[in-house]
Formats: sequence, structure tokens, C-alpha cells
Amino acid sequence: MPPKWNGLLIGADGSHSVVRKLIELDTKLVETGWVIYGKTPLTPETMQWLPESWVNGFSLVVGPDGVGMGTGPYRKRESFAQAAAKYAPHLHLTDTQDYLMWTISAPIVQFPLSEEQFRSADGAILQAVARDLVKE
Repeated sequence: MPPKWNGLLIGADGSHSVVRKLIELDTKLVETGWVIYGKTPLTPETMQWLPESWVNGFSLVVGPDGVGMGTGPYRKRESFAQAAAKYAPHLHLTDTQDYLMWTISAPIVQFPLSEEQFRSADGAILQAVARDLVKE
């Protein structure tokens, strides 16, 4: 039995998390679906064809078959150098171009890949799967 502690732990490292293994108490993991995460750079060209709601808020659409797409912008409010100097001078942040984050989620049965194929797929394969999942 893990030691008793008072506090709050927030993690986002997934169902196979190292932390989860340390604190779980006889829980069973049930796979309900998979998600493909992608980034589309926000450039003057992409801003011309992206719907305004996609770059100014979070959008989520889910079809009757359980296939869903979520989009949201990542736009810096200040340079990484300024943010690090202000909030955490000891950190080095790698500068990242603004982008549109998108996810395609679906029940496992909707994916044309086995779990092993999904976990080892490269970007081109995942992009093709994502495109096929939302083509309708």
C-alpha cells in the first residue's frame, strides 16, 4: 500500500504513466479509444483558410460514429525569453512557432491499425489515418 500523503498531483503523461503506477490502487485501465495529436503552423497562408473559430477558441466536433476532432490555438502572448525571465529565470525554453493544435479521437474499432502498428506509426501514417477518419 502506498504511503499516505496530503496534496494534489496533476499529471498529463498518459495511461502508461510512471506516476500512475506508483499511486494506483487496484484500478483497471479500460481502453476507450485512441487520439492522434497534430500541429499545423499558424502562418499568414494557413490563417487565410482556417476558420476564425479554430484560431480564437477551442472547437470540438464528434460524429455519431464516435470520431471526433478538437482544435485549439497555441499562440504566445510574449516571447519565451521574456516569459522565462519573468516567471522562471532558471529555465531554458525552446522557442516554438505558433500553431493550431488538433486532435482526432475515435473508438479503437474505428482505427485501421493494430495497437502495435498505432504505437509505432510515423507521422505520415498517422496523418493518413487522421485524414481517412474525418473524410466524411
